[in-house]
Amino acid sequence: MVRVFAFACVALAMVAFLSSSAALAGDKNTHDGKVVSVKGGKLVMESKGKEHTHEVATNAKITCDGKECTLTDLKAGLIIRVTLDNNDRVSRIQAFLKESPPK
Repeated sequence: MVRVFAFACVALAMVAFLSSSAALAGDKNTHDGKVVSVKGGKLVMESKGKEHTHEVATNAKITCDGKECTLTDLKAGLIIRVTLDNNDRVSRIQAFLKESPPK
C-alpha cells in the first residue's frame, strides 16, 4: 500500500511539473518585441520585423523591470513582452529597461 501511495505522489508531481512547464514555455498569446509607439490606449510594437497594433485593456498589468509602471512610461525602442487576453487585448506588458527578457 505504501508503494502505491508513493507511486501516485510521484506521478501527480510529474503531471503538475509538466503542465506548468508547457504553460510557461508555449503560451501562444505572449509575444516579445519592441515598443514603436503608445497613443490613446493603443500599443504599436514591432515583433519579427512586423508592426502590430494592440488595444491595451484598462486593467492591464504593466511592469518595468518587475516594478509597477504605466503605459506612458513605455518609450520607443523599449524591449517588451506582451500577453493578450481572449479578446486580443493586451492584459499584461513586461518592459525590460536594464535586462533582456527571460527565455
